[in-house]
Amino acid sequence: MQALQSNLDNKSKQYKDPALTYLFLMNNIHYMVRSLSRPLVENGKNPLKYIRYTPEDLERMLSEFFEGKSMGEPKR
Repeated sequence: MQALQSNLDNKSKQYKDPALTYLFLMNNIHYMVRSLSRPLVENGKNPLKYIRYTPEDLERMLSEFFEGKSMGEPKR
């Protein structure tokens, strides 16, 4: 899971426009969270243990996206 998230981080840096970087990350992270959360919960596991980005990270990215700020690192 960490390899996938690192791969997404690296690919997002290829965009010169910060808006596209945010959009790429938010879209892919949302897909990962949506796709993985239900099966993990059904198997009795906590999805937040496996997903590095928290809902707060996504909220912060979204607000920074609309405010035009540069993206900070997520909490770990």
